[in-house]
Amino acid sequence: MHVTQFGNLIAVQNSKRTEITGWKAWVVGAIAPVPVLWIFAAVAFFVIGLSITIGTLLLLLIPAIVVVEILVSPLRRHPSPLHPYLGCPSHGQGP
Repeated sequence: MHVTQFGNLIAVQNSKRTEITGWKAWVVGAIAPVPVLWIFAAVAFFVIGLSITIGTLLLLLIPAIVVVEILVSPLRRHPSPLHPYLGCPSHGQGP
């Protein structure tokens, strides 16, 4: 659909040209952007909702992971500085 300099709308479909003039052109011009704006608003609300959800999950999960790590760290068995694969003097193995 094209708009001419005089405010007329020209629609071309299957090589057939239709010109909309006068008050009908004003009505079509006023109504045509409405579905586009609804789609834009829906996408914007979806993106805002997604960002709020991800932000909330991060605000809850990151501190929870830190607390669990602090509570579990004393229970972990830390590797010996003389790891058998790196060479332990008591076993006589070298790199």
